[in-house]
Amino acid sequence: MGRRKRRVIKVFKRKLPKILACPRCGNISLIVERVSDDLVNIKCGTCHLLYSYPASKEKEYIDTYNEFIDKINSGEIKI
Repeated sequence: MGRRKRRVIKVFKRKLPKILACPRCGNISLIVERVSDDLVNIKCGTCHLLYSYPASKEKEYIDTYNEFIDKINSGEIKI
């Protein structure tokens, strides 16, 4: 007798978003773009926010975005 065919269960991995929320206008249209090893541009497509932010090569874009938002909320950066 043959065995029953097992159903393959696919595991979906969640991915981090590439387009993030803008702190100025609130829309989800902010992109973090690495210009060089120690400089990152943060751009919004809706309100045209452009900010150059220093970041190390080891940090990912989401870490840079979180630091940027923390500095805005603490008042270190004015937008």
